[in-house]
Amino acid sequence: MLEVGFIIVAGILLLMAVLCQCWRSAHAKAKAKALAWQEAFDALLLHTLRTRLTQEEVLRLSEPLHRQYPMHCMVFTGVKSIRESIDMALGSKNRETAESRMTYAAELVERIINEEVPLIAVSPYVLDEIRTTLKDTQEKFKTVVHINASRGHVEKALSLKTDKAKRKHFGFAVEEIAKGLATGRGDAVALASALASVEERISQLK
Repeated sequence: MLEVGFIIVAGILLLMAVLCQCWRSAHAKAKAKALAWQEAFDALLLHTLRTRLTQEEVLRLSEPLHRQYPMHCMVFTGVKSIRESIDMALGSKNRETAESRMTYAAELVERIINEEVPLIAVSPYVLDEIRTTLKDTQEKFKTVVHINASRGHVEKALSLKTDKAKRKHFGFAVEEIAKGLATGRGDAVALASALASVEERISQLK
C-alpha cells in the first residue's frame, strides 16, 4: 500500500514537472512573439517618422493594423501626420501655412506622448527620436520659414512683366528676410545670404 502511495505521489510530481515545463515553454514563446511584435512596431514608427509614406503604403500598413491593434494604429497615424506636417512646415512658401503646420506637428507630438503612448507600448528610443526630430525641426524652422516665404515673393516677382511690379514683390521678399533677422533666432548667415540674393535682383531692375 505504501509503495502504491509513493507511485501516485511520484506520478503527480512528474505530471506537475511536465506541466510546469510546458507553461515555461509557452511563456517563452509568447514573450518572444511579443518582443518581435514590439520591434516591428517600433521600426514601423521610425520609418514613418523618417520617410513620408505614399498613400498606397499608408493604406497597406494601416488597414491590418487598425483591424488588430486600433490603438497602435492611432499612434502610427499620428506619427505619419507629424512627418507630413514637418515636410509642409519646412517646404511651404506661405508663412501662415508653414507656421500652422509647425504648430500642429508640436501638438501631435505632445498628444501622442502624453495621451496615446501611455495606453500602449512604444520603446523609449522611439519616443526620444520623435522628440529630437521635433526639436531639430523647430530650430531649422526659425530660418527656413523666412527664406521660403521670401522665395515665394521672388517667384511672384519673376512672373510679372513690369519692373515696377517686380520691385514691389522683391520688396516683400526683403521685408520677410528682415523679419527673420530681426528675431535674432535664425541662422543669420543664411538669412543674410538670402537677403543679398534678393538685393542683387533689385539692383538689376531699371
